[in-house]
Amino acid sequence: MRKQLRSVSRRIVGIIVAWVVALSIPAEALADCRVVVDLYNDQRRVPGEVNAECFGPHSWDQGYGNWGVVSNYGGVQDTDQFAGWKPKGRQRHWQSCTGERPRPNCWHYNDRACTAQKAHPDNARKYASHTYAPGGLCNAIGVFTINNVFMHILELDWPDGDDPVASLLYGDIDVPLTCSNASSCRGQSSWIPATSGGGTVSARVRIVIRTYLWMSPTGH
Repeated sequence: MRKQLRSVSRRIVGIIVAWVVALSIPAEALADCRVVVDLYNDQRRVPGEVNAECFGPHSWDQGYGNWGVVSNYGGVQDTDQFAGWKPKGRQRHWQSCTGERPRPNCWHYNDRACTAQKAHPDNARKYASHTYAPGGLCNAIGVFTINNVFMHILELDWPDGDDPVASLLYGDIDVPLTCSNASSCRGQSSWIPATSGGGTVSARVRIVIRTYLWMSPTGH
């Protein structure tokens, strides 16, 4: 009986010691950093010729279509990833067949005396988002780098398949982070123009970053 009591006592002491050790460890030490990256575009312009979807000069849709983006963080969405200017429901479309629309023409173009296109309203649109799990404390990151930022722009056409419009490349983008504590950091890049592309389409991108600490159920 005494041996059993001593064994039980040792187990109780071990549990108490484990509790004390756990309580003495800061919560941050048991958590991992999560980095949320949001990517935006603005100053969307179409100065050149686009012949992504053409059905003749008198086609029923007159060549207008919604454009989506394939990026570092996912595929196209039939939303406002690359919002244009021609209202259609809640979306803003682009003229996707300018080869069949002689210029100037203020019905098919809204920029440069009705010879080119630009987004309207010309505001920032979030086109992609991603969450990284680098681990550790967020305030140890300093500068977060997104490598090889790109936008492949497609004219959306369900169910026949999407048509390529242009590819814009932005290279590596560094985002310095400012932290108020070990978990909460913020940062954003400047507006970055494309380093290369086809000339048909132009746009700038900005990366916005925020962080938080994620506590797993097991403390890992």
